[in-house]
Amino acid sequence: MPSTPEHPTVTAQRRAELLDCIRDNAVNLADAVRQAKAEGLRIRLDQGTDDSGQFCINVVQTV
Repeated sequence: MPSTPEHPTVTAQRRAELLDCIRDNAVNLADAVRQAKAEGLRIRLDQGTDDSGQFCINVVQTV
């Protein structure tokens, strides 16, 4: 962790990059879920936090 704060422009750019990455991955996940459902796979998506408090998305096959 840097000892001096980053310039606000650098911070804003980094946040924009992270949001783009999240959006791209969300689109990929949504596409994969649609394809899996179209092929008859039954799944459940849950989001939350794990035991350490980290954000997580659980993908579970249901029968």
